[in-house]
Amino acid sequence: MAHEDGKKDKAEIGYGKPPTQSQWKKGQSGNPSGKRKKAESLQSKLAMLAGEEIALNYNGSTTKMPRDVAMLHAVLQKAMKGDQPSVRYVTDMINQSEVPTVAAPRLTITPDDINVLRTRADWMGIIEQAEAEMQEQNRPGRKEREEDEDDDAANF
Repeated sequence: MAHEDGKKDKAEIGYGKPPTQSQWKKGQSGNPSGKRKKAESLQSKLAMLAGEEIALNYNGSTTKMPRDVAMLHAVLQKAMKGDQPSVRYVTDMINQSEVPTVAAPRLTITPDDINVLRTRADWMGIIEQAEAEMQEQNRPGRKEREEDEDDDAANF
């Protein structure tokens, strides 16, 4: 291709080969504004605000504590004064477990299960007996005793 002044482009222009001036420059992003940020939920905003420290008068002195801790102090104070909803809330929170407990499923044993267990017990007895015999055979000094027994049997 030729320009008005007769010079040729270094690169051809066509499918998959856009003009050089319209290509992305090195280091330039294709999306300069970036991905939109996710809208912050009301719950996360509330958690952030509850965690902020505030200064308040507690036991005659100014102390700093998170808002959620300050609210718990206030609820406990109301409960100590006899406010029934506060008492109920405090007792419910104390009795509430951190980790929910899951009841174990109740197992029922059938006669077939008992038969399987008996068979396994029989096999375990056989295996234990074989292991004991193997240990007896591999015990040091065992060959000397067998040779003595063979000599005694030959003498009769």
